[in-house]
Amino acid sequence: MQKIMIVDDEPIILEGISKMIDWESIGATLAGTYSNGVDAMTAITEDPPDVCIADIRMPGMNGLDLIRNCSELHLDTQFIILSGYSEFEYAQQSMKYGVRHYLLKPCSKDDITKATAEALQDARKAKEKHPVDNEVFLLHDAARQGVMASIINEAMFRDQPVDDLIRQYEAYFDFDHYAFRLFYIYYLPPEKLGDFLAELKEEYTRRMPQVTLYSVYVRNTYMLMYSDPKMETGYVTNFLSRVRGDFGPTTLEWENSLIPDGRRLVEVLIGKIRRYGSFYYINNFQPFMEINYTGISNQIESLYDKAVHGSPEDEQNLISAFAAIKDLVLYRQMAVSFLLKITNDTAESYAMIEWLKGIETQNSVDVLHDKVSGKIHELLAARRKAQGAEESLTDRICDYVNRNIDNPLLTLKYICEQYLYMNVDYVSRKFHHEMGQKFSAYLTDVRINRAQKIIESNPNVLIADVAEKIGFGNNPQYFSQLFRKKTGITPSMYAEQIKAKKRN
Repeated sequence: MQKIMIVDDEPIILEGISKMIDWESIGATLAGTYSNGVDAMTAITEDPPDVCIADIRMPGMNGLDLIRNCSELHLDTQFIILSGYSEFEYAQQSMKYGVRHYLLKPCSKDDITKATAEALQDARKAKEKHPVDNEVFLLHDAARQGVMASIINEAMFRDQPVDDLIRQYEAYFDFDHYAFRLFYIYYLPPEKLGDFLAELKEEYTRRMPQVTLYSVYVRNTYMLMYSDPKMETGYVTNFLSRVRGDFGPTTLEWENSLIPDGRRLVEVLIGKIRRYGSFYYINNFQPFMEINYTGISNQIESLYDKAVHGSPEDEQNLISAFAAIKDLVLYRQMAVSFLLKITNDTAESYAMIEWLKGIETQNSVDVLHDKVSGKIHELLAARRKAQGAEESLTDRICDYVNRNIDNPLLTLKYICEQYLYMNVDYVSRKFHHEMGQKFSAYLTDVRINRAQKIIESNPNVLIADVAEKIGFGNNPQYFSQLFRKKTGITPSMYAEQIKAKKRN
């Protein structure tokens, strides 16, 4: 679901709007409420909401400043301005930052609901205008496809609850915050599946780039799923209407439904296909028959546990277990599932996604085995060498922050998408658990500490230059507000204190 944030310094209004609206009915969830712009801005850098409902007049950082700061970060967050009649002209200034929605106080439940629904739609359209780098998308897509195929297979053939399976892959896939559209396409005969996939691929390339499509085929039924909010159902229904009579004597029929999250999607899929002995998972528009590899998987995971703390002989036993797999499809399934699992909760997750993308088109079992064996040896050697002191995922994030502190676009979402290739909600929880503070608070601490050191080394430095060096870009006012909130004084006052100490 899309996320909503509310910012207002009046507690009655803040609580009233929070409880007045049925957010779920418009496909959203309330991500947070804040009583001032500074705290709201800090939260936005942690996890940008799709829509922010903000009062125009607040102490410290007002609503217009909040909008300006988000605009400079090039965020797709859509704003709804709350304004009194006396502030109407002030609210109009926000329009130059692209704000299209403003409400005059007092406003009704219907007014807020309508404006929020429209803003959510604008947020979806804004994301469509800013596609991610194609290489980054391909890496994310490869990870998601690998996770979905592995979970469906293991849920089908292992006697293990879906929640337990999901936990093993949650670093790579957000199972809880995004709804899925599921299409059931009926009367597609097996001998026409290849032709259908060729037509779908052509349509996808032309109309639906950078949308991850998940597909399962079983007994004349093709199940097509996606979670991208910019992907409209009309794209699929128009395509199906055009080709419905091309694949046999019986024309295609279809229906679709909205599934609230990925966890429920897996449960629905398993319920539909469990009664059949086999099924195909479609990856890159190619069908791969899913095979029951439970016994092999259990053996490999057991051997890996021994090899981590064992001898070279244990490692060789693990590699030999892979060597015994002669079927290319099964080998690839096993390798992807196994390697994603063992790096799920480690700093190696981001590199593993890129590596797995490289073996996706490998069509020789022997060459594939050489590559997988080498990767297993590399992972085991690194873990033995670390002896419990392995660099954690959090260490990687902290190191990245310190090396890129001057980047004004630096947020946890940015790091996850551009560097880690991981699920931001998972990383956020893990960071908070290991560091004892949210990422946004950590980033603020690092930036303010760096600012203090810069001022201490040169108290005559321009405050605007300090702001730019620590990632506040052209926004020295926000930097000063955060500095004062953290230290109790402004940067200029801090510089004067340093000057006084040096004179004495």
